[in-house]
Amino acid sequence: MKRLSIVIFAFVIVLKTSAQLVVIFQQPPSGLTYKPQLWNMMLSNTTNAPITLHIEVTLTPVNSSAQVLTGVTRSISLRPGTTLINTGILIPIQYNVLSSAYTVDANPVGLLPIGHFEACYHFFRHLSESIEQIAEQCQEITVGPLSPPELVYPWDQTSIEETNPQFTWLPPVPTNMFTNLKYDLKLVEINQNQSAADAIEQNIPVYLGTNLSSTTLLYPLSAATLEYNKHYSWRIVAKNNGNEVGASEIWEFDLKHFGTLQNTTSTQQAFVEFKKDPETAYAVFANDIKFSYQNETSDSIWSLKVYDLSLNRNEGNIPLDTIPLRRGQNLINYDATQNSFFVDRHFYQMEIQNSRSEVWRIRFEYRKSETANN
Repeated sequence: MKRLSIVIFAFVIVLKTSAQLVVIFQQPPSGLTYKPQLWNMMLSNTTNAPITLHIEVTLTPVNSSAQVLTGVTRSISLRPGTTLINTGILIPIQYNVLSSAYTVDANPVGLLPIGHFEACYHFFRHLSESIEQIAEQCQEITVGPLSPPELVYPWDQTSIEETNPQFTWLPPVPTNMFTNLKYDLKLVEINQNQSAADAIEQNIPVYLGTNLSSTTLLYPLSAATLEYNKHYSWRIVAKNNGNEVGASEIWEFDLKHFGTLQNTTSTQQAFVEFKKDPETAYAVFANDIKFSYQNETSDSIWSLKVYDLSLNRNEGNIPLDTIPLRRGQNLINYDATQNSFFVDRHFYQMEIQNSRSEVWRIRFEYRKSETANN
């Protein structure tokens, strides 16, 4: 998964009176996520005497004047020369939450609120009888979720047959950091010799759904009809309180007529191997579900779940109680024709979680041949 990154900033602050202090902020390449990362900087005292100061920071949404979070450090003595500053030097730091529109982790080393903010730093010098602000600098930052929205269906670079597919995705993580999560779904046609990413940015949408509250959308009958033998790309943008907090990857698919499976036998199908997260195996199973799982642990009991992606991730079951789970390769051939959970032309995701908390996946379309239907 791709993580959203902050605009990295490195700049010099010149004091109002004289160049007594040089400040260079150091942000991680992967972006801000946690509160302690706010305070990574280098301070250079260009005078010949120590400076006693404390730092305050305020976070304000770029489209609002209402502050979300403030932080105030203890006072420190800055010797002449350059000092590397981090949260360990500045603690205890007092944080105050000023807006109920954002969920803020109460832990002083916890997650920052997610959104697009203006971060303003104020530097206050302590004199013998007074405290004066000697510098101020503001910078726009974007704090993204640990994981942005994840697309589920239609799968990337695959062909589907239904002209009104049910678009499905997963919310950004952690979901408890959001108070009013909505989604925008953008679907465009890909022109010849055009990439999916270029199509999303340049083409007029075939469909644009805004402020969706669910993580599924059955393509509306009132929308422009999706056409066979055409290529489409789609993306989800998550918003919290109207502010963008994460965008999914861009996936592409096309529509094709598959026709009817006839006289397909189990022996004609290969075993499909489970892939470890974040990879996922893809397959089309006819009548029987045939998979291979490489057990790298000492687990002896199956922990398997199956979700019908065509029915809003309804959970089903494949009974494997009588089949031992062995270390190494396990080959399973399950006759699904008598299991009502498996419906012709529905799409499914099967997951195995092992004792290491690793998740292995297969996504597949289930088909019943004419032989099985008769």
